[in-house]
Parts: sequence; C-alpha cells; structure tokens
Amino acid sequence: LEFRRVLFRSRAETRQVFLSHASVAKLVDAAKEEVKREFQEEWISTGDVLFAWMLKVRVKLPDSGPSST
Repeated sequence: LEFRRVLFRSRAETRQVFLSHASVAKLVDAAKEEVKREFQEEWISTGDVLFAWMLKVRVKLPDSGPSST
C-alpha cells in the first residue's frame, strides 16, 4: 500500500524545449554523418535523433529531484 501511495504521489515537472528548424536539421545531419561513418548506412529518423539528444541532455543535467539521503 505504501508503494502505491508513493507511486501516485510523485510529482512530475513539465518542461518545454523549443528548437528551430535549423537546429533540428543540424542535429539530424550530424547524426546521419556519424551513422554513415560507423555503419555505412545513412537512414536515421528525426525522432530517433531528438530522443537521443533529449536523453543526452537529461544525463548531463544535475538531478533536481528529491534527495535520497
């Protein structure tokens, strides 16, 4: 029961990121070049690139959640 209470009580923080078309194109072009160099293929979706970028940014950010100590 306590686990369920903690699970449903957790607070999510909404954040928005706005990227220009040029910024997205630059990210996608760089990713396509990297994929082409390493795997001899060029296809990668814009969604894949943006998802990977979001994960990379999130990992680099300091944890703003509640302290575990």
